[in-house]
Amino acid sequence: MAKWFRPRKGLMSKDLGYGWVPITWEGWLVVITFIAVVTGGMFEYIAYDPKGKLWWIPLLLVFGSIGIVCIICHLKCDYTR
Repeated sequence: MAKWFRPRKGLMSKDLGYGWVPITWEGWLVVITFIAVVTGGMFEYIAYDPKGKLWWIPLLLVFGSIGIVCIICHLKCDYTR
């Protein structure tokens, strides 16, 4: 089974940063879907609640989306290095 992400090498190499990098189209699909869900959810929240009374909804959306993406990345990352 092919892996969708690879770990970054760290700050002291040419591959700057920490985290995972998409290496297949499935990985890029996960990243694009994450960005679309968070951006679309924020625009929907602003249109639905302009006064900000339900301030916890965007936090739940962002942290929930980050959690799901982290789980997918952990399960689909290539740790063979």
